[in-house]
Amino acid sequence: MLQKIKVSTVKGLLLPAVRQAAQIKRRYTDHKTGGATAKTVYAVLTSLIAGQATADQLARLARDH
Repeated sequence: MLQKIKVSTVKGLLLPAVRQAAQIKRRYTDHKTGGATAKTVYAVLTSLIAGQATADQLARLARDH
């Protein structure tokens, strides 16, 4: 699985504790057929500010969730 993440700091949402949101692009390969599937998801990830959680850390949290 290939995963790319774009993280953005957000303010002014109806959820006041939210500080970062992300676009996560995943690409899967079916090992039986060789076919590839791409999926994009959007997530409200954390109350941590950018200095407290890097994009790599957020990607790991999203994968482990």
